[in-house]
Amino acid sequence: MTIGTFNRWNPAWGSTWAYRLFQQHHRQINMLYWSHVGAKRFAFESTTNFNKEDHASVLFTLPDADNKNLDIRLGEWGDSYSEFDNWVRLNALVGITGYLEVFLKTIIRAALESDPGILHGSSRTVDGVNYLKSNPKYSLKERADDISIGDWNQRIAKYEKLFGSAPNTMKSSIAKLEDLRRTRNGVTHTFGRASDDYDSIIDANTKPQRKVSEKKFVETLALIGKIAKEVERDLAVKHVGDYETVYFYHQWDKEFDSNHQTESKVLKKKVGQLHSRGMGNTYFQELINYYNAI
Repeated sequence: MTIGTFNRWNPAWGSTWAYRLFQQHHRQINMLYWSHVGAKRFAFESTTNFNKEDHASVLFTLPDADNKNLDIRLGEWGDSYSEFDNWVRLNALVGITGYLEVFLKTIIRAALESDPGILHGSSRTVDGVNYLKSNPKYSLKERADDISIGDWNQRIAKYEKLFGSAPNTMKSSIAKLEDLRRTRNGVTHTFGRASDDYDSIIDANTKPQRKVSEKKFVETLALIGKIAKEVERDLAVKHVGDYETVYFYHQWDKEFDSNHQTESKVLKKKVGQLHSRGMGNTYFQELINYYNAI
């Protein structure tokens, strides 16, 4: 294929749009977490010239309405901030689980809608763009969303039923993915505790929060990144191709103020704004011609 030309079964932007979104989320969680780590280290280093028994106000103050919450010793502040540091990682794991599920649901939906023959064991026997054009309600969103239901054994089984096999890292990491899923449920449902910690109706004291070390958090980031990369490699060329760009063109309101520009040039501008990069005029004109001819 010539660079800059449209190929229905090749992601023209170097990756699927779904994977590009995943990468943005992955960068964002890294920026958020390591910004917190920098502030945490600065805060603790600022206490070195003081004693644990000193009042927190020697270093920290809040607006009057909230300052009573810091009416504590520096040692108490340190203990609370250490718990908060762990709480940050717990909630970051919730975020990681969320954007992994967003990626899986989005790329699987794109794969199914692009190549609906998958559902009948006959990949690429029909181009999903045909259905996209002929059926205003064409969507396999619910089928794709099903991948995020159940434990990871069930999710992988669903993936394999659709695509024949699942990425190796996903299959070899079931225990870690299950631990991540249970952690997410514990944070969202039982305030960072195990899901059954508060089953009793006579609990009067809090249970300890689950601990997540920075080492484990970093390992989880790496694992999720590797799984997403393998899913992208598995589905992008075989099933998605350039369907997302065609889908964008299909959804795009064709009634635009051309300002004497051709449709392909306006489309080029619209898509370029999304990707922060350009593609030649030939590519967009070939995409439009393909859509109209199918």
